[in-house]
Amino acid sequence: MRKCLSLLIPLVFLGSVYAQSGIQLELNTVIEAEADGDNYSTYTFEATKEQPLGFFIDAEFTPRIIVVNSSGNSIFDSYNYYSSPIVFFPPDDGSYMTIVSSRSGDFEGSFSIEMQAIDIPAVTYGDVVERDPDGVDTYLFTLDAMEGDVVNIYAMSEGNNTILRVYTLDGPEIVKDDGRGPGANPHIRRFIFPDTATYLIALSATWDPEVLDTPVTLYVDQTEILPITSEPQTIFLGGDKAGDATTEILVFDDVNADTTYRLIIDTEILDRTVIIDVEVYQEEDRLVKVDTRGFFLRTSADFPARSDDRIFFTLNNFTS
Repeated sequence: MRKCLSLLIPLVFLGSVYAQSGIQLELNTVIEAEADGDNYSTYTFEATKEQPLGFFIDAEFTPRIIVVNSSGNSIFDSYNYYSSPIVFFPPDDGSYMTIVSSRSGDFEGSFSIEMQAIDIPAVTYGDVVERDPDGVDTYLFTLDAMEGDVVNIYAMSEGNNTILRVYTLDGPEIVKDDGRGPGANPHIRRFIFPDTATYLIALSATWDPEVLDTPVTLYVDQTEILPITSEPQTIFLGGDKAGDATTEILVFDDVNADTTYRLIIDTEILDRTVIIDVEVYQEEDRLVKVDTRGFFLRTSADFPARSDDRIFFTLNNFTS
């Protein structure tokens, strides 16, 4: 059976580690150390419930920290955390241990670690937050979201190369972007929050320069999913104003397993330097990828549904 979909486009050792005596970390105190090839170094610290703590680590290796509570349970892991500082939200008052190691496993070289209590402003849907340059490399925000909320999170700046990342409070990055908006500004498009929770948003400089030295504006917009159907739909990619994006996300919910679908793409961009890239995903599996340049007026691709789960279509506009 075939159906058509159409688009018109212009650590296991943690329990025993806590029993070891670590160096005490105090607020606003820099500790310098040397990694001697052991797997990790340990530090203990006191924390207050829900007072965010920032760990500033300057190292000759890519640092990773794991936070362990007094019961010996790992409650935070920065393995998939890529912003600075590394932020920990204590769930309770009390004593904790942080284990400093290397993300790559090569725990060698000098490093320093400092812990600071930091204030992180909360944002809500519809907020527009302006920040003047102050020489930092990351602005942090928290956002309370409900399971299934759909958001566009994007930033505008004329002089910075920036990246947006969203983290869960126990460490992992769940989505990022560094250039889908106007002027290669970051734009996280139609992201669907997986759980009802508080999330951490990090807006960081990437390179040249490595600090935020011009004004930056952050936008947090609640939106809706964009469904794809058998009827033609017109999708515009690109633009030069806040909210425009070179990417779009569509979803198809009326999915039947073991059915083959056909994606039809018509373009009205007669420019061979413009490339339309379409990727089709179900869960984490890519079903098909289609690349088409502007001088191809019609492109199609067939793909089988592997289950009844929702299918995502990611459209990207590139210039070669």
